[in-house]
Amino acid sequence: MEPQDCIKLIYQNEFGAAHAVNNSEASMELLMQEYESVTADASDELIIPIGNHRCRMNLAKAKTILTAGEVGRWFLSDAACAPGSMAEFMHKIKLFKKNWESYGFTYTQEQVDEFLSWYRSQGYPAVHHTPIYKAAYNPHYRVMFSRNYQNID
Repeated sequence: MEPQDCIKLIYQNEFGAAHAVNNSEASMELLMQEYESVTADASDELIIPIGNHRCRMNLAKAKTILTAGEVGRWFLSDAACAPGSMAEFMHKIKLFKKNWESYGFTYTQEQVDEFLSWYRSQGYPAVHHTPIYKAAYNPHYRVMFSRNYQNID
């Protein structure tokens, strides 16, 4: 994980996926396309907790037990709830900046500071995963409230 990937996780933890659902129809279309492209994998974990009662629902596992429509309806419903707080988000960024080394990341303080400076200059937007993260993890998921899916698989 690069600093950008950490901030993406913190953003999702605080704001969920509301930023990804400006247009419900377009969001569903993107989900359908991604769902089709993902290879189903029953051995994957369905739910990856990210804190704050939220999770990343792994589409590879979901594809083995749920339809794309089911995932999409849950995703859209959850994205519309609990928008989060900029004050809490900023607090979490400060905690990350103060404690990132304790998590064993291999980047430098300079890289953290450089990314956070750029991020601040952009107005703290939602960001994408870095190419390094995509290559390592091949992420295909949707952010949702974890309490709704505890006993699904």
